[in-house]
Amino acid sequence: MKKAIVFSMVLVLALGPLFRGLFFGFEMYLSFAILAALGNAYLFLKWSNKEAFYLRHGSLYCGGALLVAYLLAFVQAVNIRGNIEAVMQVVVYLLLFLVLFDYYREHKEEILSTFFVPITAGGVLAAILGIAGYTHLFTGNYATINSSRIHATLQYANTAAVYFMLVALLLMAMILNGKRIWLKALLAGVGHVLLMALFFTSSRGVFLVFPPIVFLVLFFVMPAGARMRSFLTVLAMTIPMVVTMQTFNAVAQQKQTQSAFIWIFIGFVLSALLMLGFDLLRKIPMSKPTQYCVLALSGIVIIIVGVLQGPLIIEVVKQFILTNIPKNVLNRMQDINLETNSVVMRFEFYKEAWTLIQRQWWFGYGGGGFASLYQSVQVLYYAAKLVHNHYLQIFVESGILGILSFLGLILTAGASMFFGRLKQELLEHRVEAASLLCAFLALSLHSVIDFNLSFTSMGYLLWGMIAIGAAYGVSSRKGEIPLWQPQAMYQWPMFALVTIVGLASVSFSLAGYQMERGAEFKKQIVAVQAITAYEKAARYDPLHAGPHAELADLYSWMAYTSKLEAEKQEWMTKAIAQGERAIRLDRYYPYYNRIMTSVYFSANMNTKAAEQALQLLNVQPLVKANYELVAKGYTEGGLQHYREGNLAKAKEYLLAAVQLMQEEAAKSNKTVAYYAGKAALALADFSQAEQWLTFARSASLELKMEIDRLLYLLNQQTGRSEENAKYKGIIWMGMVESTPVYKELKTILDNGVFQD
Repeated sequence: MKKAIVFSMVLVLALGPLFRGLFFGFEMYLSFAILAALGNAYLFLKWSNKEAFYLRHGSLYCGGALLVAYLLAFVQAVNIRGNIEAVMQVVVYLLLFLVLFDYYREHKEEILSTFFVPITAGGVLAAILGIAGYTHLFTGNYATINSSRIHATLQYANTAAVYFMLVALLLMAMILNGKRIWLKALLAGVGHVLLMALFFTSSRGVFLVFPPIVFLVLFFVMPAGARMRSFLTVLAMTIPMVVTMQTFNAVAQQKQTQSAFIWIFIGFVLSALLMLGFDLLRKIPMSKPTQYCVLALSGIVIIIVGVLQGPLIIEVVKQFILTNIPKNVLNRMQDINLETNSVVMRFEFYKEAWTLIQRQWWFGYGGGGFASLYQSVQVLYYAAKLVHNHYLQIFVESGILGILSFLGLILTAGASMFFGRLKQELLEHRVEAASLLCAFLALSLHSVIDFNLSFTSMGYLLWGMIAIGAAYGVSSRKGEIPLWQPQAMYQWPMFALVTIVGLASVSFSLAGYQMERGAEFKKQIVAVQAITAYEKAARYDPLHAGPHAELADLYSWMAYTSKLEAEKQEWMTKAIAQGERAIRLDRYYPYYNRIMTSVYFSANMNTKAAEQALQLLNVQPLVKANYELVAKGYTEGGLQHYREGNLAKAKEYLLAAVQLMQEEAAKSNKTVAYYAGKAALALADFSQAEQWLTFARSASLELKMEIDRLLYLLNQQTGRSEENAKYKGIIWMGMVESTPVYKELKTILDNGVFQD
């Protein structure tokens, strides 16, 4: 029974990348629920049989410390709901580790068949779907194409690349440990498919990481009895790729799907035949002295040829590469330097992350903290909710304890895999541990420059590999004293924690599903269905600010479209309540602040809109449109204070609108100039008002109409009524003196309300 449970958990790991990488709420929380149920079943079986847990491992201690770090992050978390998600995620990771480590510790002989094989099968399926998308067989979420790069089922080319690399390294162990020649040949063909998918992701980061990892496999990590075989395996998988990729790319780009797959099949067959040939050559009887002589002579020949014909060989290789590598991929490979836009922007991400860390490095900002705060400290504007460096992401979210715990986890896991390779008596197990270590290093190293581990499916694979590595790294002797005996004081709290996480995950998964439905309905401008979906999402996940913010936006729209005043007021009241709740849940997230600002304007609550717009500007200072909202809030808010009889506050707001034009980011903004000009006119600063209104007049037709009316009044107030002759015959000027804005501003000016 335990074996069935463990295999089911491994299937979740294997299939996870196929469902958008478990990046989005619906699939991610569903996987949490499934793993929680399976984990609880395993725990129940252990406890019912009075079996002890073998928990003596540094990776588990580090994982526990990481959980504590995220719990401490609640002290200063800017997004409580985001930190709840992070805690749930770490709990599931620890549960996964606990079960896999406990089981495989005593069943190492099953690792290849029940872990390596399913994970590899999932990766191959993702690669095939990615290639299918590249050949234009189909497009969409499961085979996205962007600039001729394979995204596969993960919808992000860089993570897809490191995933294929990881799977190819695990496949290496399956080939090397294969008992039948024909099976090894077929697996080599499968490896060719994986490498083709990896290559056409055009991931520059993986192009940098892959060669040293392969070098580790061939010459350092792989045990002595398998190094030559691993070298031949790499050749068998890569040579056909080099031969076929140019033609494959050409027909794929021409949407000749059938021809493209024929070339994939040709590469598959060539890889299988090469692998078969290498295996047959290895079986030729040869004594040890003969082997050494062959190797020595080969080395001598290589050195002599290299010395005599080195430049020629280099040129031939160069031309071969230039001829055979598709141009779209070659351009990205040649563009690997510190000045590319992606590299420059990554350094910007890291600088912003470090700025946040310096401000709050003890406990961090909690899960989702970077997404809420990064725009408040950025120097160059960009939209990216993740740091693109998982180590810095951990540091921002969970503080010093979190980053030390995670670094400890990576180091102890790597050490366990390395020394586990040395401990194994069987060559097969040493090969598996070596391949696992290289796959682990590939994912861990690439996560320094990208957000792979923000995909929950990649997190599962990381923790799965850590658990397997831990199993290789410890003894399975029965006489060892376990750290944790099955006592009731431990059992039920843990069972309850996992159950709570599982039930919450079901609810959050339903919320995620409804949010996706709501987003689709909103995109289609089907407001009623969108509202229904978001209301359900808010019930399933009440602490998530997203559904409340979307409801505020939709309710405001319903108020705008309603014809009955009572109905308008009802919708607007609901919009304000939902928007304010969203802000309470996540007060720093710019999108929610923007929605709330818009709702306040729609409700004619201009002073509240000004306050909210200023908060928006504080959290997102580089977006010029935010200055427009602040300017509108100050100007219209000042006039609202005037209507309410609060003249001192009204003047304060109007002066703030005028002073906004001193900001560098606002000087060239014509909408800001319009509101500043309107405020200056109310303050009787006619010279400044005329300058800014004239400048803003070309902004849009709507503003042009409003500005002409204001200039009409300005001309009257400055004794230049003859200037207004130019407005005669313009349709929108016919009733200018009866418009509310004219009447209000004229009254202010005639009475000298704000004049000293």
